[in-house]
Amino acid sequence: MLAKTIEYFNLIYSNKNFIKYSKISISIFFYIIIINIIYKNIGFLSILRNINYSYILYLIALIFLRILIKSAQQQYLYKIDSIEIPLLESIKIYIYKLIGNNFMNFGSIYKISYLKANYNIALTRYMKLNTALTTTEVFVLIYLFLYLLVINNVIFLEIQTLTLILLIPLTIIFLLKYKFGLFNLEIFKNIKRFVLLKLISLTLLFHFINLLIYKTYFETLFLNKEIIQSTIYYLVGYFTNLISLTPGNIGYFEFIQIQAVNFHSLNVSEILAVSTLNRILAYMIILLLFLYTKFAKN
Repeated sequence: MLAKTIEYFNLIYSNKNFIKYSKISISIFFYIIIINIIYKNIGFLSILRNINYSYILYLIALIFLRILIKSAQQQYLYKIDSIEIPLLESIKIYIYKLIGNNFMNFGSIYKISYLKANYNIALTRYMKLNTALTTTEVFVLIYLFLYLLVINNVIFLEIQTLTLILLIPLTIIFLLKYKFGLFNLEIFKNIKRFVLLKLISLTLLFHFINLLIYKTYFETLFLNKEIIQSTIYYLVGYFTNLISLTPGNIGYFEFIQIQAVNFHSLNVSEILAVSTLNRILAYMIILLLFLYTKFAKN
């Protein structure tokens, strides 16, 4: 019975049409949700009318810097296998990925195909390393998120509980590696120390710039919020975007932020205003850089 059930699910997920129509259905579902939310909270437009335009150029510069940092981070990830990709080409790959993810939801497929076709990158090794680094990053940000919720009196955890939460994943990794031999660290072998340090530094800088961007969004819209609230808002968005359900996670991102209102204390209108400003500026810069790469190519 179990074997037949597994075979049935494998048949379903191997069906491209099933996956295609499932994605379309999910997207429509969240589009309907966000349209309904906007209709009921149309007052958020008044927040957008009250913009401090002196911050706009500053935000554009920060978003552009974020793209440069992320491109450089990916560039050093390629260097792990001694593959030298120029920064401008890394920017192009990242921009095309963003275009794909935000408008068609196929950015990662484009990136993988490009790297395989042009550099014959060992995608299995690259994806394992990328997953390992992302997992480490997620763990660190989860603990930061919990810490901020505690000091903001959103949740109540004793230091012993926080320590236990920290030790659980470390214990699991230790057991998988040394007791069962399932956690293979071979992917980290022969990685140059300076490359790893660069990756860590660029990752930290990337998150710092993002925190600065969201804090500036709040100031641009005259939202009277503390830095801890903008940080929690960013972290909720970061965790949400780990799973892409719609192109650009439109609707899904806003829906999750609204469910997390008790964490960051923004109301629905403020969430819609911040999200709209973020999408307008980000899409504008992405499209400008996309046009630049097309023009430079010609």
